[in-house]
Amino acid sequence: TKQAKQHHSDNLDRAALKQCAGIESEDLFYVSVANGIGEAPYFIARDVRRKAVVLSIRGTLSIADCITDSMYKPVMLNGEAVNQPQMKGQELHVHAGVLGATNFILADLEVNRVLEQTILGEAPSDGCAPVPSTASECKDWKLVITGHSLGAGVAAVLSLHLRKKFPNLKVWCIEPPGGVLSAELCEVCKPWTYSTVHHCDLFCRLSGPSLLKLRSDLMESLTNSK
Repeated sequence: TKQAKQHHSDNLDRAALKQCAGIESEDLFYVSVANGIGEAPYFIARDVRRKAVVLSIRGTLSIADCITDSMYKPVMLNGEAVNQPQMKGQELHVHAGVLGATNFILADLEVNRVLEQTILGEAPSDGCAPVPSTASECKDWKLVITGHSLGAGVAAVLSLHLRKKFPNLKVWCIEPPGGVLSAELCEVCKPWTYSTVHHCDLFCRLSGPSLLKLRSDLMESLTNSK
C-alpha cells in the first residue's frame, strides 16, 4: 500500500542518515523528511560529548528547494514573535522562502514537542512524537541549530523564534544564502550565530539586488562588446 511504501521510505531515510552522519539509534530523536516548496527536511539528535541537542536542517537538494530559494523577495517578520517589538518596517525584512520553511519547522516542532521533552523535561502528551528513553538524559542541555545552504538560512531565522524558550542556543550556518535577513536582524543574531563561507562560494553572495546588478552588468557588457 501507499502507506507501507512511505513507511519503508522513511526507514531508509533514517538508516541513511545514521550511516552517513555516524549517529546511533539512541541518539537520533526525530526525523522529518517532508520536502516541498517551503518545507525543509530536518532532524533532531543529541551530541553526548558536548551535551547538546542538535537540530540540523538540510540544504538545497530538490527542485522544490530551488523554488524555495528563488522566493527571495522580502517579507516582514512579526516583531513580537521574535522578541523584537521595537523593530519596524524594513528592519524586519526576511527572505520569503526561508521564512516559509522556518514556519513549517516551527509548526512541526510545536506538534512533536521533541525539544520540550528533551531540554525542558516536559512529559509526553497526546499527539507528540515518541522519543528514545535516552532523551530524558538531555534535560537542561544547550540547543544547537545548524544547516547548510538553504538550511543555514532557515537555522538563523528559526533561532529568532526559539531564542526566548531556549536562551542559551547557538547557531552554526554553513554557507548560508545571501539576503536572508535585514542588516538590523543580522545584528540581533550576532551574539549566538556563527557563519562560515568557503572561498568564493557564489550562493552565499546571491540576493535579489545582486542578481539585478548581474543582469544589468551583462546587458551593458553585451551592448558595448564588438
